Amino acid sequence: MKKIVMGFICGTIFFTGISAYAMNITTETEAIGYQVDFDNGNIKLNSNRTDAKKEDSTSSDQNVKLQRIPVTQKINEVEVIVHAIRITDKTTDFEITIKNNTDDENITPDLLSSVVGANDHVVGKPYETVKISPTNPDFGTVNIKPNKEIHGWVRHQGLVEKNIENLTFQLTLNGKSEKRTFTFHIDCKDMKFRTL
Repeated sequence: MKKIVMGFICGTIFFTGISAYAMNITTETEAIGYQVDFDNGNIKLNSNRTDAKKEDSTSSDQNVKLQRIPVTQKINEVEVIVHAIRITDKTTDFEITIKNNTDDENITPDLLSSVVGANDHVVGKPYETVKISPTNPDFGTVNIKPNKEIHGWVRHQGLVEKNIENLTFQLTLNGKSEKRTFTFHIDCKDMKFRTL
């Protein structure tokens, strides 16, 4: 009898833990815009975004405000400025300045994690993302010393859609003790892109 009771108690504890863990995952997944359903032991993710939400905003996050360039962001004594955007058949480029205002930290761009998204929540246009281009002469092997800055172009792959209403540009910079991720939400309506 003791074995049955112990088995029941262990099973209850085990399944309670599993249930709590699943509830935590469900809550976190639903917070990013997906409804979680369980079907015969399989997990299904369904977007809970509606077309009405898409029409109300040109950004995936209702709280994100699209900005016109030049755009500046600062994180812990490091500053990134986006000056211009160039779109060609083969590339999507951002003219930027990185200012390292720290006293003791070298800063290096993590280009492999950089991504660009175009036409987020624009009705009638698909959302498109592109990754970094394999060729990045201005920032490929850069190490920005304390109290120094560098200016140049970050090159991504080309977008299929050339009629862009908004762009999201994400750039991560590695430092001595932390990563800093800058995300720019750029309003491209009526923007003159560079054509060099």
